[in-house]
Amino acid sequence: MKIAFAVLAFAGACIAYAQLSTQVRTAGPILGGPFDVGVVTGRPFTADVLVESRQTLADGSQVVNQQMVTAARDSQGRMRREEVRAMPGAGQQSKTVFITDPVAQMTYVLGPDHVARRLPMPGSGSAPQTGQQVQHFSTSGTATGRMEPGDSKTESLGAQTIAGVLADGSRTTFTIPAGAIGNQNPLAITEERWYSRELQITLLSTHSDPRFGESSYRVTAIQQGEPPASLFQIPSDYTVEANGK
Repeated sequence: MKIAFAVLAFAGACIAYAQLSTQVRTAGPILGGPFDVGVVTGRPFTADVLVESRQTLADGSQVVNQQMVTAARDSQGRMRREEVRAMPGAGQQSKTVFITDPVAQMTYVLGPDHVARRLPMPGSGSAPQTGQQVQHFSTSGTATGRMEPGDSKTESLGAQTIAGVLADGSRTTFTIPAGAIGNQNPLAITEERWYSRELQITLLSTHSDPRFGESSYRVTAIQQGEPPASLFQIPSDYTVEANGK
């Protein structure tokens, strides 16, 4: 039983780290972000993020899901992502926190059961140096479904200010030709991304796929500066388990 739990915990933490490191597109919300460029030092911030998905059903009705996420990064590249999810039918909320510490080379998943599961950080290497971007863990080539046949084109959208931060925009349109996956007509999948070079984070990302609907990720508030150190520490009322043991 412990072995099975350890495997599940390890898989869950790996998925969590992938979500911290890249944006994962699914039929539901866009997950991950703004940590889509790996470990970045010297650019600390805290932010509130709105994640939303919208799908139109065959009868014309819509299924809309929203989730608020808080994110933080300190000057040494430590990252924190806090998710609060509603528990269907229970009238309660469940909080999960993901902490990635490139200094200690560890990843922590803090579950609603007050257990902090500790795992070695994937891609462990030397500790980061201040002011440097030291690793890149993006897996967007597989996460966005770009293995499908088709053509894509990318265009610049210029610049705009989002949540008080300047961002550069781009739009990529990916076309799946008629008949490639049994589709009668060509399918156009559109993705927009607004990226802050100053903070090296994505401030806004939208993804539209006629097969699944629309999803978006938007930073609604951001504060530059060093976040409290306590955000990247394990609370005293949590039990720390290594590899789910």
